[in-house]
Amino acid sequence: MLGLSMKLLQWSLLRNRLQLMIMVLAVVGSLSSYVLLGTALHEMSDTVVQLQRTDWPFDIAITGNLEEADQEQIAKIYGIRYLESIVLAEAYLFSGEQSFLMLPSDNSQIIIELEAGILPSGENDIVIPSDQAMALSLSLGDEVRILPEFAQAEVQVFKVCGILSSKQSVVKKPLLSERGIRRLTSSLSLPSTTVMQLDGKVDMDTVIVDLGTRYPGLSIEKYQDNYAKTKQDLNMSDSLVLSLRFLILGITATSLAVLLYISQRTGSYQIGVLRAIGVKKAWLLVPAILQTSIIFIAGFFLTGICLPLISQNLGLTATRTSLFLSLVRDVGIYFGVGILSTLGINLQFLGTPIPKLMTDTW
Repeated sequence: MLGLSMKLLQWSLLRNRLQLMIMVLAVVGSLSSYVLLGTALHEMSDTVVQLQRTDWPFDIAITGNLEEADQEQIAKIYGIRYLESIVLAEAYLFSGEQSFLMLPSDNSQIIIELEAGILPSGENDIVIPSDQAMALSLSLGDEVRILPEFAQAEVQVFKVCGILSSKQSVVKKPLLSERGIRRLTSSLSLPSTTVMQLDGKVDMDTVIVDLGTRYPGLSIEKYQDNYAKTKQDLNMSDSLVLSLRFLILGITATSLAVLLYISQRTGSYQIGVLRAIGVKKAWLLVPAILQTSIIFIAGFFLTGICLPLISQNLGLTATRTSLFLSLVRDVGIYFGVGILSTLGINLQFLGTPIPKLMTDTW
């Protein structure tokens, strides 16, 4: 009987090569759609949530110079989405204590957008937030007097070269060039601060405990309110993405089940003949299940080859590894749908009277 089942499997696979190719492509299309659309939805929602952050896009700050190796180790801590080094200097502006930010690098998460003027380049240039400009009646070309916090410091005079935009996401700290920030510190080395952005899912206190254990001598500051809003927005976004992924799953899985039904249905006459000559029903299920498995294995490998190329063309940031892991996780869903559809269709055939199977116009 096993030999007969293998012959029937060979016949099922080779009797209509075009149909077989369509089934494999259907698996590739279903898997690719689910993985890529799901990945794209997650990236879009994450980007939207991050753009809705306040003017300070970080959740934790560590004051103190860290080696590059230390930063690499911190970046691997679970829940940390992004890490960068910035330079902040504390000083007094119009008798109020203020944090001054050195102009960050181009790939920084800090959003800088000018309402007027230019970015600071010289040691006397300063860019101020728009709300400060309005409150202090400052405009381009005006001078501001800043008193550094270190002992015996002298008042430093800067000229306003730019005014930051009043948009919510734009940083609200005065900006200085590197030479300008050095005028506010007595140290030869710049006061480095390592700032981190969390993924919106991990508990902030858990990360802080981990950081405190690794680096007990450093000062750790957290921005709790900012992170609480980010977590709330991300939870809402994840719920929407999950609903859309279920919709995609329903559409593609249903389409795949229909194609499997049509493919299996075309062999109903042969099943009727084999049952008429006394082949047991259980042996007739083996070729159908093996055929579906072969189709899904071929579709899985083709999808694994195509996914990185399609993802790159779509402009997704997901890595090859993350796409493959998502594919491995999601293929089980579709394989389960395929096997259940195959079993359901063939159990229907096996429960149908033999004369009806042999005379059915399907």
